[in-house]
Amino acid sequence: MKNFYVLFIIVLIVLKVQTAFSQSDTILIDLGSFQSKSPWNNLVDPTGEGEIANLINSDTVATNVGLKIYSKFSSINTTGTTTPDPSIGFPSKATEDSYYVMDPVTTGSIRFTGFNPKKTYKFILFASRAGVTDNREAKYLFEGNVKDSLYLDSANNTDKTVETSLKPKADGTINLITTAGPHNTQSSHLAYLGAIKIIYDTPTTAITTIGNNKGMRVYPNPYADNFTIEFETASVGKVEIRFIDLTGRQVGIVENPVSNGGFHSLTFSNAQINSKSAVIYGVVKIEDKKGMSQSTVKLMRMKIN
Repeated sequence: MKNFYVLFIIVLIVLKVQTAFSQSDTILIDLGSFQSKSPWNNLVDPTGEGEIANLINSDTVATNVGLKIYSKFSSINTTGTTTPDPSIGFPSKATEDSYYVMDPVTTGSIRFTGFNPKKTYKFILFASRAGVTDNREAKYLFEGNVKDSLYLDSANNTDKTVETSLKPKADGTINLITTAGPHNTQSSHLAYLGAIKIIYDTPTTAITTIGNNKGMRVYPNPYADNFTIEFETASVGKVEIRFIDLTGRQVGIVENPVSNGGFHSLTFSNAQINSKSAVIYGVVKIEDKKGMSQSTVKLMRMKIN
């Protein structure tokens, strides 16, 4: 039987507990002029440098994942399917339009940022161009910690998607580059990208976001034997994590230099915490090029009988 010790105390910040790394934690992106309803993220300007700093997930929670178009698309196709197969899970507003490139004149490229380099992300893509008789194959090149290419013919497509799973580069980025595929027979080599799903393809775990810092979190919380604190830095710097009990006594400290900006994680065990208290506080202080910031999180230890 598991009992949780719960104590009420005023803390310095607001903690939000959410379930992460699960099927429900999907990021949905619609490219085109017909906007899909929330929780879809919409891109509507293919020829500009579109950018969304904090994409929302399917629970309408802002994530630390962002995107930016760094190589422009040609324009918008508005004659995709309006009757997508329900099994693919894309609404008609997302399937009836798309961005397209006119290869080799344009090669639409999107850079995703803010991913955790240690995690795997699944991408599912859809595109459709109705009422045509030629081949409109697109090549989607993913650049993360590895490269992977997907191919999809959008001609009269209602039920086909393509997908890949990969980790990001060390800086937390993944690039997606759209060009015409080798079987494309359209005279101007038009290739389409209509909608994207990004699924956090890792086991479900309880996670706590620390304050408004979306790049800092701790999991699992409550914990039994071990917990992990993840944080993000803007540059080279250092982090200090102090653990204190309810009396204010320091029961553990870790000081780590940070050799680069991006995501970092530290895992702790009960053996590193000199306290048997059911509740301790972790005080996380980060110094980087943005200056010094400090956040506090309440950690709850499970007692197993």
